Amino acid sequence: MTFSERMGIVKPREALQVSRIDTALRYSLWNTVVSAFGNDWRKLAGLLFDKHCKLPVDSLPDKSYCEHRGGRDENSPCRHWLLDKFNCCPWYEVYDLLECIVTNLNLLQPDAVLQRQFLQEVSQVLEREGSGYRLIGTEFAPIASEADIAAIEAAQRSPLVGASTHISKGLSCFARKPEPDYHNCIKESITAVESVCKIIVGDDKATLGKVLSKLDSVMPIHKSLRQSMDFLYAFTNDEGGIRHAGSTKSEVGCAEARFCLVTCSALVGYLTDKARETGLLS
Repeated sequence: MTFSERMGIVKPREALQVSRIDTALRYSLWNTVVSAFGNDWRKLAGLLFDKHCKLPVDSLPDKSYCEHRGGRDENSPCRHWLLDKFNCCPWYEVYDLLECIVTNLNLLQPDAVLQRQFLQEVSQVLEREGSGYRLIGTEFAPIASEADIAAIEAAQRSPLVGASTHISKGLSCFARKPEPDYHNCIKESITAVESVCKIIVGDDKATLGKVLSKLDSVMPIHKSLRQSMDFLYAFTNDEGGIRHAGSTKSEVGCAEARFCLVTCSALVGYLTDKARETGLLS
């Protein structure tokens, strides 16, 4: 809290910003962009024109844009165009713009150290200014604990490509704007666990229920932990037909989707580590 908040002069922020962005968060994010890319606004604007706005790059703002906006610095028309976007766009489009920058960071900044610095600064701003979202990989997702984020990121980096792909898809469904797809987030998350189990037991054709029943015979797993995996499978298999194509969407929400995404990410890591300990994976 600031001095004025502690003294009761200014009312402190009461809640995370989930469906809004206040001025402090909006311009703190803008400042990270200025710090990272302020030396080449035309390159940044060109990328956003191409990848996000889907506009012809030969129509980038020129001096006439600045004249139209009141004769501001004619040397940086692309900067003023992007600042106007940050000023006027809805809260969710600020995240859209930043996601586009993060996704294409290699095209904007070849230096890996500076890339990490930019990502760290964005993450610090989100936390400091009370954003309801965190940057996980290249996407903004509803806030979770640092441990949850670490589990998802670790699963995304899994050497088992099938598992990492399904977790990434699950995260994309969870973070989809403006309407998250919780149904498919759960489906992709449990499919990631299924993918690992199939590799461990050596049966690519079996369902998750069948490969779970075979786990005990190939590597030691505590009975209670093993049963919890059965219960998780039962939930995803039965709750409104989550895993069945063409079924009506079940009444699952953010809480269920986040739980399954985080839990399945942790299970991907656990099963992979356990299989390595027992020599089933290299």
